[in-house]
Amino acid sequence: MPDAGEIEARPAQTSEKPANFANASLFPSRGKEDMVATVVLAVAAFAIVAFLVSMLGLLQVHGPR
Repeated sequence: MPDAGEIEARPAQTSEKPANFANASLFPSRGKEDMVATVVLAVAAFAIVAFLVSMLGLLQVHGPR
């Protein structure tokens, strides 16, 4: 491979954020839209608990002797 040579990098003289800059985070901030996810998870948890309780109830059923 040919020699790449030396790369010269200089730091910026000034630093300013762009006028339309909002947030540098990769993840959006948690807000009202997370309430929907919380409700969905709560309903799913309730359904799982109800299912487990019904299965325990079935274990208590005895057939005829």
